[in-house]
Amino acid sequence: MQHPRRAVIAPLLIVVSCSATQASAGFAHRAFESVGALSVTSVRFSIAALSLLVFARPKLRGRSASEWRAMLLFGACCVLMNGAFYQAVARMPLGNVTSIEFCGPFAIAVLSSRSWREARWVALAAIGVLIVAHPSSSATGSGIAFALLAAVGWALYTLMSKRVGALGSGLEGLALSISIAALMLSPVTIATIPRLTSGDLWNISLSAVIGVTFAFSLELTALRLVAAKKVSVFFSLDPVAAFAIGVVMLHQPLSWLAILGCSCIVIASIAVARHEDDATVVTPPLA
Repeated sequence: MQHPRRAVIAPLLIVVSCSATQASAGFAHRAFESVGALSVTSVRFSIAALSLLVFARPKLRGRSASEWRAMLLFGACCVLMNGAFYQAVARMPLGNVTSIEFCGPFAIAVLSSRSWREARWVALAAIGVLIVAHPSSSATGSGIAFALLAAVGWALYTLMSKRVGALGSGLEGLALSISIAALMLSPVTIATIPRLTSGDLWNISLSAVIGVTFAFSLELTALRLVAAKKVSVFFSLDPVAAFAIGVVMLHQPLSWLAILGCSCIVIASIAVARHEDDATVVTPPLA
């Protein structure tokens, strides 16, 4: 029998985690103009890797080739997901991008379902995406393309997250995977360091620590408290948190169409998540 306190604490952890993940994107966005989205992504991975290595202290010896292969693929997925996400955020409002990106893990949840009842929720989510992604002054063609690429990255990240999470105890698998991602982008990081101002470094550091080390720790704790199926319902709050952060931190306009599209996606996501098997975990991105 599940302890009643766990049923309350786990959702609170996820709500804080979603807010932290999107707030980290807000801090990262502040450095886009001076160094660019790709440079922000690369430096952010380096800082996140350092913080996780210190915090998790992963062991390098005794790991099999399959473990290293899994972490290499996971690191590549993180680079694709985060790189495309920040390229999209540089071109579109944060809430619009996150709503489109969330279709990645949503598609995984639907495909893993054995029921045709999910078709109606797929249709509702598709309507939401069409509304949010409708080309306008706030949604550009290139921004939509990068957001869809980020959705693919998030889907791949979702498929790999469970396997990497089982490597070692605590955050060891994540620490090594993020370190691999940082190495992949190290040429960009080295070229970016001379151009960083103290303000840029501060914002990127906050983004790395809040969005990776802190947020992932909360998610991991929540998954240990209650069933993954129940936790995954609250992950659909990511688009809502993204719109809120976009308005508060980035002063981005919020239209009724954006609210309507986001609502369609969130409702569809919750409906599908409620019928998921526990084996399917929709994990938020390291935004």
